[in-house]
Parts: sequence; structure tokens; C-alpha cells
Amino acid sequence: MKREIKFRMYDNSLKVMYTDKMNEEIKNLWCLPAASGGVLESTNDRILMQFTGLKDKNGNDIYEGDIHSEKIEVDGKIINSAIPIVFDNCAFWLDESFNKDKTYLSLLCEYDTPINIIGNIHENPELLK
Repeated sequence: MKREIKFRMYDNSLKVMYTDKMNEEIKNLWCLPAASGGVLESTNDRILMQFTGLKDKNGNDIYEGDIHSEKIEVDGKIINSAIPIVFDNCAFWLDESFNKDKTYLSLLCEYDTPINIIGNIHENPELLK
């Protein structure tokens, strides 16, 4: 199976998400020197997120850090959930744990509900509260 490898980056100091042209821009903004192996990694100011290879129900790319929402029943009431997409143990997951601490993960590629991205953890942290 062949999938496109791409990234986006959130610049925490500027509060800007680099997406569409980010793969070219990241070479200028964030590549480490060749002496360091030319590897990309996150820092406190710049957070790198990888494309999962999947699209949401609206045809938009899904990246780690995105937030999925679906209606769920809690104590007999229907609420809108907020479930972040995380990368852990070499796979993409939905963190369905109450405290978003990765104690209850569902494998993204096997999730049976259409993914509905409503934002991401960096630009919309209030969605997780």
C-alpha cells in the first residue's frame, strides 16, 4: 500500500498552522543541519504533525492532533464528544480516555464511525474541555 507522506506544523509562538505549502516551507523553517542527520522533530515553539493517510467524512486530510466529534450517550444523555487523534506505538489512534491520557485508545484505521474533524488540539484546545 502506498500513501502520501506529508506534514503540517503549528508555530506556537506565532499561533500559525502551516499546511498546504508546509512541506516546502518546513525545509526552510525547520530542517536541522545535515550534521544532525537532517531529521525533523518537534520543539516547544514548533509542533510537527503527520498526515494519517486518511480523510474525514468531508474529504479533508486527517492529521495527528486533529479532534474528532461524534454524538455519544453518557449517563442517559446524548452529548458531542471531542476525541483527539494521536500517534503512539507506531500507529494513529483516537484517544477516547476521559482525561485524554491515552489510557483508552481505538485504532484509527479500524474505527467504524465516519471521522468528523472539528478542529485541532493546538488551534482549538477549548474543544477538549
